[in-house]
Amino acid sequence: MNTAIKKLLDATSSRLGIAITRKKPDPLGGLVDLINRLETNLVIDVGANAGQYALALRSHGYSGRIESFEPVAAPYAAAVEAAASDARWNVHNFALGSTEGTAHIHVAGNAAASSSLLPMLSRHERSAPHSQYVADEMIRVRPLADMAEELNLVEGVFIKIDTQGFEREVLKGCGDLIPDGVVGVQLELSLLPLYESGPLAGELINWMAERGLVVDFAAAGFTDQGTGELLQFDAVFVHESFQRSRDSSLSAQD
Repeated sequence: MNTAIKKLLDATSSRLGIAITRKKPDPLGGLVDLINRLETNLVIDVGANAGQYALALRSHGYSGRIESFEPVAAPYAAAVEAAASDARWNVHNFALGSTEGTAHIHVAGNAAASSSLLPMLSRHERSAPHSQYVADEMIRVRPLADMAEELNLVEGVFIKIDTQGFEREVLKGCGDLIPDGVVGVQLELSLLPLYESGPLAGELINWMAERGLVVDFAAAGFTDQGTGELLQFDAVFVHESFQRSRDSSLSAQD
């Protein structure tokens, strides 16, 4: 593992009492508590798959509104079924990106968990052979900023993005929502190239820093099934002002 990234993971996990392991952890951990402290009114779940993330939020006590986006037909249908009895959870059958249009998405063999709008590189295929593409689907793509009014994206928005290399385009499509209106962002970050033209962790960390958001929470993610090498990790970004305010409050309590 890259030494700088390891230090980042160790430092942020230590602050929140979270153990970093080579096994993908419960995606929540202390996250729901953080979401609530951020006074989140709405979670945007980008790359929802079958709705696992939203269900996990609910099981850990988040009761606010959720808007999920899943462009692949089969997992979208599963997410709709999962959300059927939840009046505060809506599921949309399209992808988020930087521009309005249509595109082919490559559907992966592992229940669409590795499906992407980008070609998969051999490094990813070697690490998880079951994730190789098995089909293509034509999907719609929309920028989140274009939906600000219809989704009432005013303030208190938390965005989770798990789009297999397409994160840069999703972030661009947020426009001024980041940093305005958004209280936190959860990103899956790659340490090595896994998708053609997909951004690496450093690029997106810098992109967020330029907008005043810094890493507050990190957890290990996708690992090579053969070697155990960490290839991706999840990071949660918050505004520097929130981090300073919270840390000052905690120091005053000590």
